[in-house]
Amino acid sequence: MSHPNHVKVCESMSRVDVALTRLEGHLSSGKVSVGKTDRVLAMIEGEINVMLSQIDTVDKWRRWAAPELKKGPKSEIIPWSLVIGVSIDCFVDGLMVGLTYMASVRAGYIMGELPA
Repeated sequence: MSHPNHVKVCESMSRVDVALTRLEGHLSSGKVSVGKTDRVLAMIEGEINVMLSQIDTVDKWRRWAAPELKKGPKSEIIPWSLVIGVSIDCFVDGLMVGLTYMASVRAGYIMGELPA
């Protein structure tokens, strides 16, 4: 973040802090006005939008970009590590349901039920 953007964010944060203090005082008083509360919340929302607009101006987002997908035959696109992992998980789940059924038929039915 550049220095001018950092300064703007810090100024907005201090204005939000003051507004939150005012809002806290207003809400703790006996007379709460919906209009005043709404104005203070709108001002806080505006300052947060200012902060987000300054933070989102970073030039180096490119390093966090998703990797480019491979282009090729369908057999190369299948994520085999995921297929193998899910297959092992299904096998172990079935094994556990079967063992539970062998220990107690009622518990086996409960373990084998699909969630609603």
